[in-house]
Amino acid sequence: MKKINEKIKKFFKWIKDDFKDYRTFLIFIFVMFIVHTPIWGGLLCYKLFNAKWGLAMATTMSLFWLGPFTPFFPLCIGITFGIKRLMGKNKKT
Repeated sequence: MKKINEKIKKFFKWIKDDFKDYRTFLIFIFVMFIVHTPIWGGLLCYKLFNAKWGLAMATTMSLFWLGPFTPFFPLCIGITFGIKRLMGKNKKT
């Protein structure tokens, strides 16, 4: 059990250290912005065009992402590290 706890602590420390890089943090903010597009886009459609479907879409997506078993932050972190890895490969070539 101690090994598992140490691995978990090491993993979170790695994420914390990696997010100190400003590029990683900017990629993370961009990914969160894109993942939240149905929410803010639906609200924008509702406010600008009085489209009730936009409000329904924004509400549904908000409830989905706020659900207890929806992996919003792990998904955003995974996409962020994937993009960072792709950017690293492009710099090497």
